[in-house]
Amino acid sequence: MKKKKVGRHMKTAYKSPPGTGQDGFILVTSMIVLALLAFLGTTLYTISKPEAQSAMYHAKEREAFYQAEAGVRYVMSQINHDIGNGNMALTADVVNVTYTAPDGYDFEPINAIIRIADGKSSYFVVTGASDNARCVIEATVERPRLMAATGIFGNESVRMQPNGEVYSYSSAELANPTPADSTGQANIGSNVDVTMQNHNVVDGVIMLGEDPSGSPPPPPGGYDSVEVGYINPDPLGAIDGALADGFAYYSIAANNDNATASFIKNNKISTKAKEVADLYPGVYYLTDINLAAKSVLNVLGTPDDPVVIYLHGALTIQPNSDINVSAGLPSNFFIFCDTTDEMRIQPNNDFAAFLYAPYGSIRLQPNNDLKGVFWANDVRCQPNNDIYLDTSLLDNFMAARVKLVQWRIVTD
Repeated sequence: MKKKKVGRHMKTAYKSPPGTGQDGFILVTSMIVLALLAFLGTTLYTISKPEAQSAMYHAKEREAFYQAEAGVRYVMSQINHDIGNGNMALTADVVNVTYTAPDGYDFEPINAIIRIADGKSSYFVVTGASDNARCVIEATVERPRLMAATGIFGNESVRMQPNGEVYSYSSAELANPTPADSTGQANIGSNVDVTMQNHNVVDGVIMLGEDPSGSPPPPPGGYDSVEVGYINPDPLGAIDGALADGFAYYSIAANNDNATASFIKNNKISTKAKEVADLYPGVYYLTDINLAAKSVLNVLGTPDDPVVIYLHGALTIQPNSDINVSAGLPSNFFIFCDTTDEMRIQPNNDFAAFLYAPYGSIRLQPNNDLKGVFWANDVRCQPNNDIYLDTSLLDNFMAARVKLVQWRIVTD
């Protein structure tokens, strides 16, 4: 039998020559590599685990912040709802509330809204949560006064002749103020013109609004002033707003108290010289008020039950007559006018009231002692008037919504 020859191109499996030990070397090398990989993997896990945990916690912190931020918006909406319903004035030092997170939100209940010492704003605290992360936001809100914190306002002009003195006080705290009691809030404002002649004292600032072109009036020299933007000349809505609705309602005899005062004839008050008349708490609709010289009108309102007059006409207080408001408190007497007529207080009168005539004019003639708020299209103060602006009256007319003044993270 012949032996088959192996072709030179036939492949054969390679084997290590006996005694070389390469199989063992490969095994040891593989084990070392695997050990290194295992060590590296353990090291990477050890290093990355805290970083992953930290990243997860930071994500929770962000979520807690979003929850607290949402809580601030929610509380503001609840405050506005309560103000709109007449359940909150936001003027007390502490307002107790119970606002809890609605479904889908996670923040702790809010139990109090605290008034800040400046008397203009309040704050509350919201704590947002996400698992074990917390974020606390302190939010400050303000319910703006509709009348721009201005006690004397003339949309087109305010003109003060020499030797006038204007101070401020709160009749809720003090009945008979002196210059030393002034609170520094005797603010005078206009959208177009403020003219101050010599030797006037103003314990406040001149509030410069904006005219129709968007320009503020020039500041009067020698007085502190601030540009405040356009001031709404009729914030209470005497022509097209809530106050206009009041005029329509109280113009109907069955809805006003005119019949309780025998000296009111045909919706008018017109006293005779030296006549004394008493006006009791209530709401009156008048088309003219004319007090003769040396006559007296006793206004017997109280802060809780004032005398309120809807005046569709002029007011004339002749010299040496007297509107004697009970306790001298302007909060006892409110006059709202919706016409372009003149409100004239002639010399040597005492007068305390909230006088609002946004389309008319106010003339304060010399030597009067005046307390309250004076708001008109045009205001002229003649010499030697002493005026005390009652800032507490402005708190009767507040915006229906709060605005966010500032917020800060207390802890995170």
